[in-house]
Amino acid sequence: MTSPIAKLAVAAAVLVAVSIGIGLWGGSPGSVAWAEVAERFESVPFFSATIYLGHGTAVEAHKIEIWKGEGPIVRAEEGDAVVFADLSKRKEGPLSFLDMGDSIIAFDRSTRQPVEPKGLAGMFLGILCPQGHFSLDSLMREASGEGRSMVTVQVADTPASRETVRFQWKDETTTERLDIWAMRNSKLPIRIRFVDPRNDECADFLFDYSEKKEATFFDPNAFASGGEN
Repeated sequence: MTSPIAKLAVAAAVLVAVSIGIGLWGGSPGSVAWAEVAERFESVPFFSATIYLGHGTAVEAHKIEIWKGEGPIVRAEEGDAVVFADLSKRKEGPLSFLDMGDSIIAFDRSTRQPVEPKGLAGMFLGILCPQGHFSLDSLMREASGEGRSMVTVQVADTPASRETVRFQWKDETTTERLDIWAMRNSKLPIRIRFVDPRNDECADFLFDYSEKKEATFFDPNAFASGGEN
């Protein structure tokens, strides 16, 4: 995942989710605008995202999991690393993962000892929260550039298409493509897929808001002491 578009697509993953009681979020099953999806996302108090990165011919995809808790707290897991971030402690101005000080800490899952916060999960936290909060709209503006926008894809009339809407962004100079599916009623995205046919690169993101994690799940001290898995 070396291209800028791929990295931004991955970051967008942390910004969407499968719905927390989809019917409770309201809305009517009519046309859905991209702006509505972006606005609805910002109202979500918590979510989790499972991200699979790799290539179409890869035997195993690289897996990353991220959870957002109520308030500006985040937990991410990638391989043997468990990362905790408290965005309320960040410095003013654009967020840089490499300059978050004591607002981010990582542990080895097995030993529960502190380690350097490395890997793609940490990069996502730095990219997806440029101003200290999750914003799908601002991230997509950066990904698509000036004069480009997300468009609604017309699909065949099926039971699935009556409940979902599909958005797509294509790069004007490459074959890179980003697709986002959202529920019509809740206006919450349920899947993101990035593909780059040039090198068979792909990324799939599946999201869920159905489980609210306890505060200890996001507490690095609780994890270090063995009080939280």
